[in-house]
Amino acid sequence: MWLMGRKWQKHLERSGFDPLHVDAGCYESHYWPHPPNYQKHGCMMDMAANTKAVVSVPVIGVGRLDKPEVAARAVADGMMDVVAIGRGFLADPQWADKVRSGRTKDIRPCVGCYDGCFGRYGKMQHISCALNPSSGRENAYRLEPAATPHQVMVIGGGVAGLEAARVAALRGHRVSLYEKKAVLGGLVRTAAVPEFKKDLRRLLVWYERQVEQTGVQVFLNSDVTPDIIRSASPGVVIVATGASPIVPDITGIHRGSVMSAVDLLKGKKTAGDRVVIVGGGLAGCEVAIWLADKGRQTIIVEMLPELMAGNNHVPGQVRMMALNLLEKHSTTIITDNQVSVAGTH
Repeated sequence: MWLMGRKWQKHLERSGFDPLHVDAGCYESHYWPHPPNYQKHGCMMDMAANTKAVVSVPVIGVGRLDKPEVAARAVADGMMDVVAIGRGFLADPQWADKVRSGRTKDIRPCVGCYDGCFGRYGKMQHISCALNPSSGRENAYRLEPAATPHQVMVIGGGVAGLEAARVAALRGHRVSLYEKKAVLGGLVRTAAVPEFKKDLRRLLVWYERQVEQTGVQVFLNSDVTPDIIRSASPGVVIVATGASPIVPDITGIHRGSVMSAVDLLKGKKTAGDRVVIVGGGLAGCEVAIWLADKGRQTIIVEMLPELMAGNNHVPGQVRMMALNLLEKHSTTIITDNQVSVAGTH
């Protein structure tokens, strides 16, 4: 395959093409031309380097190159002449300006989720970004200074609370953010435990920096009570305290061998060598992949005919690669079934 590719690259150069833009994948492997979070940053740098070794025209490389240090290394090491970035510019349209001015820590990271870009495209909606909903609608979502600045209290330091605090501060409000735990991030911090979700860790670092730069007062280990609200006397209160999980009414659900994905990821409980995961949505599938990476034997039980087929739409590239990873790990998949008894004892 590489020999044929090199033959074509030389032929294209002789035919007069100025640069060569190197990509990979097809409809059956859509997670290559559009790599989700399971793919590493710079996942196609080697393909660009192989092309550059046989042609003299400029080579353009792709493949999750939105991390500035990865993009810089790809060019500095001679693997490509030009870096092409797509989704990274949806997450932060000022990416290039921030790199040029040395403000790389202020770049809002793309986390490879596809929810706001191809996920919306697949539903015949305009392409945007889950982390930057103003992308593509800059005029409609433009942040204007508040006509009347308020004292704003935000309760909850997860991503919703952090974004609310950041935006309110940018508009000129005086913002206080209260979080009952010792760290910010909420469940996103838990979701970031698997290595293939580590871009979520970069997102939380970005948010912490932004709320600090915008002057948001952050109060950790602060469980907000009516007395605290009355004492602070805010003009506006934003409640961003998240949700509680739905626990199915299954016999044995409270046995010691049964645990939630959150408790497992937080390390409150430990999985054995053979793990049954009830629910084949994206969360269940990713927990299975994470456990399989650690050497566990995983079994997914899903009540629907297919995995990741519920009401929460999973973008095609994410679903396709997740299914391939489950197959690679020999995960047993049982569909059209429900669990009636949980745990062994």
